[in-house]
Amino acid sequence: MSANLAAGLTVSDDGQNRRSLFSPEVKIVLAPSQKFMAIARFNRGFQYVTWFDRLDLNPFVRFSTIAFPEQVDWNYQARVQWQLSKTWMLEAGYARKKILHYNFFERDSTGVFALRAADARFGEFSLGTHIDLSSRFAVEATLMILEDALFQGGQYLTLIDFPYRPEMRLPAALIYSPGAAWKMKFELLWMGSRKTTLARQKELPSFVDASLQVNYQFGQKVTVFARVKNLLDENYQLWEGYREMGVHAILGVEAKW
Repeated sequence: MSANLAAGLTVSDDGQNRRSLFSPEVKIVLAPSQKFMAIARFNRGFQYVTWFDRLDLNPFVRFSTIAFPEQVDWNYQARVQWQLSKTWMLEAGYARKKILHYNFFERDSTGVFALRAADARFGEFSLGTHIDLSSRFAVEATLMILEDALFQGGQYLTLIDFPYRPEMRLPAALIYSPGAAWKMKFELLWMGSRKTTLARQKELPSFVDASLQVNYQFGQKVTVFARVKNLLDENYQLWEGYREMGVHAILGVEAKW
């Protein structure tokens, strides 16, 4: 068993108000054997919105309010890994988080998205598996059930479904490693139905996204990757009234040090 304890003071300054918050972080790792491991983590503090400076460049976003720093009131996570055999591993996890003044988008009657802020609660239960079929092939899949909700009305009584966020996600992947430096991953992602904001009785339909990623690693720190998304090109709605682009590719380099 090992434990990491940390504490600090995070400060939020939006130009008008300055707030400070005591920010503890606790992480506990329990590994009674080589086949089983449990990890628990808790933290709180401020988190900062990095995309705010680019909102004025998006014609579909109404610049209605300022994205203030979000306060993580509490955040705890628990995860267990169980190595059933040399080739089969199970993993389960649960996470719960509450954010004060969470920034999100909501479509208004004119068809554009306005930036809103409200207290939010996030919950996620996950159950997954990883199986090594051979020295080169492996499969993995994870079922994720989300419990996201907004608190509105100032009394924390009304739970409203989070707009455009699914209640369930199910990614499944086939992994092929032809050599020590090469890795290929074909993934199918099933995304459950999502609530809309204009019509509470309707939902955005579920969809399946297919992607292929190829990685080549140089040494221990540099990786070149190519990713092709939306191989099925189902033209699904990402947000209400706005569709995801079709097949597209991304080429990039990742460095770690």
